[in-house]
Amino acid sequence: MNAIEVLEIGDSLGFVLPEEVLKLLKVGVGDTLFLTEAERGFTLTTVDPQSVQGGVADTPTQEALPQAANQNKK
Repeated sequence: MNAIEVLEIGDSLGFVLPEEVLKLLKVGVGDTLFLTEAERGFTLTTVDPQSVQGGVADTPTQEALPQAANQNKK
């Protein structure tokens, strides 16, 4: 599990993703992420859910985050 602190950035709020999460998502500066509401919270993915027929995409990226969280619990 990764706890992420909400920070004040100018007149807005934001957060910094840990390096481990950035590597799992395979993202860097300038990439776009999609935050969608899910049954038990939110899903963060690199795939636009509106571009996938039938709703939120089932991608390896979405599966990797829970796996990483489970590894940290060991």
